[in-house]
Parts: sequence; structure tokens; C-alpha cells
Amino acid sequence: MSDANGELKNHTSEQTPLNVDTDSEDAKDDDLLYGWGSFKPNCLQFLNNAKCFVFALALFAFIQGMAVNGFTNLYLLTLEKRFQLTSKEVGFIAASNDIAGILLTALVSFYGAYGNKIKLLGYGTIVTGLGCLLFVLPQGLVDHTSLSQAQTE
Repeated sequence: MSDANGELKNHTSEQTPLNVDTDSEDAKDDDLLYGWGSFKPNCLQFLNNAKCFVFALALFAFIQGMAVNGFTNLYLLTLEKRFQLTSKEVGFIAASNDIAGILLTALVSFYGAYGNKIKLLGYGTIVTGLGCLLFVLPQGLVDHTSLSQAQTE
């Protein structure tokens, strides 16, 4: 808009997002503390900075890269020999990780605009850890001797 002299007036109104409670300053400060749920002790607050977050994210990416690109290839050979799987079945197991990653990336990219991205990264880390444990579950559950006996019969 311009006034009578032809100068432009800058009308900016500060708007707050719909999901922010501006009445409670204590609730706002409590959300920024480091911890899990209501467990936010003072001794852990030194971890509440960008350097620690980047370090944790880099460590997770390193471990996940080892699990997906290194351990998976070694484990699939053992799995194929131990359970007499065909190459087609082993290929499906290897591809299932990529398929799940594509599907979850689509969900996170959609819901990431509406939620807390840091919490989504944390939940993704937990799901990745559970997936790695599920992936090695057959090695731990099946006894070596029972497989040896089944193969000789």
C-alpha cells in the first residue's frame, strides 16, 4: 500500500504458527530441554546443542552405512548357505531394505513438514535399529546343531 505521498508502507504483522502455545513460557522452555518424554535431567543438558546432534547423526549414518552396505552382503552369503535359499530369495531379502527405504522416505517427506524433524529422525533411528535386529534374528534363533541334523537327513 502507499500513502498520499506515494511512499510504500510496509505492513508486516507477526503471525505465530497454529501449534505454538504463546501463553505458557514455561511449556516453551520445557520443550527445548534434552531428554525423553518427561525425563529431562539437568546432567544431560550439555548434550542439548547442535554439535552433539550433528555428531549423533553422523555416528548413526556411519553405523547404518556399515549395516546396509557391509554387514548385509556378508550376512546374505551365510544365510543362503545355512538355510539353502535360492539366489532369487536372497535377492528379494536384499531388495526389501531398499523398497522399505523408498516407502518410508515418501512418508517422512510428507509428514516432515508438519512435525518435529528431530523427533522423526530419532524414531527413524529406532526403526532402523529394530530392522537390523530383525534382519539377524534367524542367526540367533536357529541352533547350529539342528540345522546340521536336518541337512544330513
